Amino acid sequence: MQFRGEPEVCRRQGTLLVDSQNRLAGIATRGDLLRALQRDPSGQTRALDAGSTQAITAHPDEPLQDAIARMLKHDVGRLPVVSRSDPGQVVGYLGRNGLMIARSRYHEEEEIREKSHWGDLLPIRP
Repeated sequence: MQFRGEPEVCRRQGTLLVDSQNRLAGIATRGDLLRALQRDPSGQTRALDAGSTQAITAHPDEPLQDAIARMLKHDVGRLPVVSRSDPGQVVGYLGRNGLMIARSRYHEEEEIREKSHWGDLLPIRP
């Protein structure tokens, strides 16, 4: 079974699964869904059964370094962000792509600040 390039499959890396009260029930990654479809090509497997009900999570008030370390430790590319006082309440989603974009922007801004700083200190030559 080949899914490479299929827009329905490739569009999303991971999806948070919530219960009827909109509380975190798990996470299903694209890999989880592909494995489920390989096991059951009819597509009758429930998303919750295909994914993981033991999602590794992050909290909105923790440093990004801690969340990144957790992603590396557990070899996951995305984390549901949940309330510290209510771990079932989803408040966000932190993915590898978003982290890379944020890191890239940070480095670009640092380069601009550094160039601006050195430009102010060095004499301009004709």
